[in-house]
Amino acid sequence: MAVVNVNGVSYTNYAADPKKMVDSSSWHGRVRAVYDSYTFSAAEADATSTVKMGRIPTGARFLSGYLMTDVVFGGTAAWKVEIGSTEVRAAAILNTVNTITWFGKNTGTELTTESDVTLTLSAASTPGTTPKLTCVILYLVD
Repeated sequence: MAVVNVNGVSYTNYAADPKKMVDSSSWHGRVRAVYDSYTFSAAEADATSTVKMGRIPTGARFLSGYLMTDVVFGGTAAWKVEIGSTEVRAAAILNTVNTITWFGKNTGTELTTESDVTLTLSAASTPGTTPKLTCVILYLVD
């Protein structure tokens, strides 16, 4: 297998002669975070619950995020995460307590409009307690 030396899109623009403008949300941008948590009542920890956890500004690029819960919801309880209408975490079970579960589907997606971070719970079996869910979304802005 041969060694290949290539440049990424932004570096190609930077190294061009004459240089081309590199988008500040790609290079030297600022990483920001949306952090929020919610403690469910026993009645709320049920199928098809939806929780809005924050808002991401227009032009931001989604990097990654994580979810954490202090109680296992049980059964086939699955959490999906969306920013606007873009799914950034497919519905999946959170089956460990107080452990960060990272996700990053559609990383680098630039938002064309200010968008809410929405978590949707499907097929829950109520844990019989008041679970706390924590969500962090990391994004890049100029």
